[in-house]
Order: sequence, then structure tokens, then C-alpha cells
Amino acid sequence: MAAAALGARVGVDVEETSRVSVLPDRAFLTPDEISALPSAGPDAEHRAALWVLKEAAMKLTGEGMRAGMKRVGFHGQGELRVPFSAHTPYTAGEFNVSRLPGGYVCAVGVSAGVPPTTSTVLTAGLEMEEEEEQEAESHIWRSVN
Repeated sequence: MAAAALGARVGVDVEETSRVSVLPDRAFLTPDEISALPSAGPDAEHRAALWVLKEAAMKLTGEGMRAGMKRVGFHGQGELRVPFSAHTPYTAGEFNVSRLPGGYVCAVGVSAGVPPTTSTVLTAGLEMEEEEEQEAESHIWRSVN
């Protein structure tokens, strides 16, 4: 995931929905976020969306994970189904969440202007030796913090 903005700070994050769904809500959600979750069963995509929003906000400010996930609360605008826009009192900015192929969600936040409402997925083919097997699924490269 990459993003750039002229004259503004930007924060991005990508996460696999199934990876976040195994975490307990109290590990990263604020009490207000937990009470706002849909009452009709678990909503893994919504939880993953909140995770990537929080990480994008902490990257936008430059604090990173030392800010603490539960210190960063988000309020959605309208129905909280991906894609959606959200705000946080943690930092000034506009944030959007969207789906990526393969069960991933991503968040983009900018300190000025409006982030894109949809993600653009670019793929590039790599030339491989004939003996090497081509993988059926494309990979999303993740940074390691």
C-alpha cells in the first residue's frame, strides 16, 4: 500500500480481515466502538476496518504504535459498512476504508484534502525462470514494523 499527498501528512494501513477477527475486541477497540458494533453477530470486516483506521491515524501523526490502539477512537459517517469514511478526535484528518482483493481491508488518511474513496490495485508481472511455478494468487506486500 502506498499513498502520497502534497502539502499534507498521509497514513495508510492494510490488514487481512481474518487476522484481526481472532483478536479480542477489548485489545484494540474503545468502549464506544464496542457498543457501536452491529448486534447481529460478529462482523469481522468492520473490526478489521477499525484496526486499519487506527494504524493509519497513528502513522499519519508519526507516533506509531506507541500511541496505543485504544487511545485512538473512530466515528463512522453513516452506515459502517466497507467502504466508509470516518473521523477521529485523535488527529485532524479525513479517513476512508475500502476492500482489497483476497480478504484485505485498507485505510488511507490525509491531514488535508480528501483521501480516495476507492483503492486502485496495480499488479506487475515478474519474469520467472521456466522451472519456477507461478503462484495462482497475487501477493500484497506488507511492511514489517
